[in-house]
Amino acid sequence: MSLAGVLVGLLVRDIVMARLLVRQKREQEIQDRAQAAASTRLNDVRTYADPLYEAARSLSFRLDEIIQVRNPGYLLSGGHATTFIDYKRLSTSYRLASLLGWIRAFRRERSYLDAQGHADGEETQVAISKIEAALADGQHVEDARLRDLMALWHLDPGSVGDTRLWIDLATNIEAARHRAFGDKSNWSAAGLNELEGAELARDCANFLSNALGADIPNELVRSTTQQVLRYLNIREAYIYRDWQAAIGDFMIVEANHGPRRFEVRGFGSFEDAYLSSRSGDNILQRRWFDRLEALFFNLDMREGDIFDARREQIKRLLAELKGLEVVLGKKLDSLAAA
Repeated sequence: MSLAGVLVGLLVRDIVMARLLVRQKREQEIQDRAQAAASTRLNDVRTYADPLYEAARSLSFRLDEIIQVRNPGYLLSGGHATTFIDYKRLSTSYRLASLLGWIRAFRRERSYLDAQGHADGEETQVAISKIEAALADGQHVEDARLRDLMALWHLDPGSVGDTRLWIDLATNIEAARHRAFGDKSNWSAAGLNELEGAELARDCANFLSNALGADIPNELVRSTTQQVLRYLNIREAYIYRDWQAAIGDFMIVEANHGPRRFEVRGFGSFEDAYLSSRSGDNILQRRWFDRLEALFFNLDMREGDIFDARREQIKRLLAELKGLEVVLGKKLDSLAAA
């Protein structure tokens, strides 16, 4: 009986120990895989957070300079062009294009700075989306334009209680503006003759009269035509989301080595492409440079110019860039402490 008890004890011990060892090995493998996944995730974050953070900071510095100086000569036309001014103009466009390139690069790789589902990754996406909106959205300008026209013609903006109706009114005023300016090489009120300007003002007044059932006297429209054209001539330079993606695609190149599939082209390559587009060799690429430059060309940040929507757009863009810097800065600090 004693011998049998010993044999059973040894058998049970071996079986239990074997199972315990198998379980411990399985748990260790799971832990190793989790650690490897976490390490990969941290490497992915570092791979994209660093260059995106630096691109945001670089553009922030330039926008802050533009806002603080308020009238930087290198953005204005008519001045004497020097090597330094040419550089400052082009580098301003490059800094924005570089940011769009890094945003496009990690989206092309589907990394989104973090594995999907992580709260801090979602926070980064929200910050980036706000930057894209600052560049692309102009609904506030359309709203302001409609509100100014209604006040000019003694219509009460508060009487439009339906949000959908308000959006429809603002959109149709914008459409009238595009119909008048769309085929002009000088896309502004300055490109309209007196008759065209009067027709545009009357077109807008007729639309509001019909939509709201209000009376806007012809004499009032005639006497306010120049003011109407000023409201309609608010300068805008939006870089729409698909344009942002296309500029980002233009900016990224396949990486020959390193942890990333893509890199963003350097300033020298950007300048080569810019000069080539101006010489006629790559005329199709010129539209991307034109759309970047439109945001900054002849931009005067002084408060007196209320008819340039780009002033508020630049301020909003800078604020959203600062927000992205905060999010990425916290992320990078946490990684450094890990």
